Amino acid sequence: MAVKHAVITPLRHAGVAAQDRVYISGGPIVAGAPVVLSGGKVVEFTDSLTGPTTGSLVLGIALNATTAANQDCMVALALPGRRFVASKTGLTANGQSDAGATAIALADIGSVVELHKDATTGRWVLGAVDTGKGAVITGLVDKVGATTNDNLSFGESGSGPGVTGTPPNATFVGDPVAGPNFGLAREEFVFPISTTIYG
Repeated sequence: MAVKHAVITPLRHAGVAAQDRVYISGGPIVAGAPVVLSGGKVVEFTDSLTGPTTGSLVLGIALNATTAANQDCMVALALPGRRFVASKTGLTANGQSDAGATAIALADIGSVVELHKDATTGRWVLGAVDTGKGAVITGLVDKVGATTNDNLSFGESGSGPGVTGTPPNATFVGDPVAGPNFGLAREEFVFPISTTIYG
């Protein structure tokens, strides 16, 4: 089974998806890439040893790819509290490829992790824990134990990620059924305000 990664996208709720804007690209950008402003255009972060760095602050996430400069790039703005979804990996530096061996854990919630561009898939992913870098994990999308190398499966039973089963509507916000495993090891995250232009 080949390693798979989710494209980073905003966690969409009513009205949130409207917080996007079209910018002109300053060069090639992959969908799901963190972008910054440079000369009035958006450019993709340059991945470094400890995550993205360009000497600038995060504007948002590119929702479409561009192949060159001066193309339209829709950006999901990284407004304070706006949640995004990405695949969990064990990457610790630029130029690495995910081995698909890092499993989602309940303890991931609240962790500050690096963001890296996977060398094989070319997608930006959540990497190793590193205080002050990249992203803060705010929730699990896929179940505890899921990895990016899992087989696609349907019809699993149980409760939401990392939660003991509860009857439907037993809580104010019912715990979702664990459901299928998409093999993407997705977690929800926000950008720390200090790393964005909105801080």
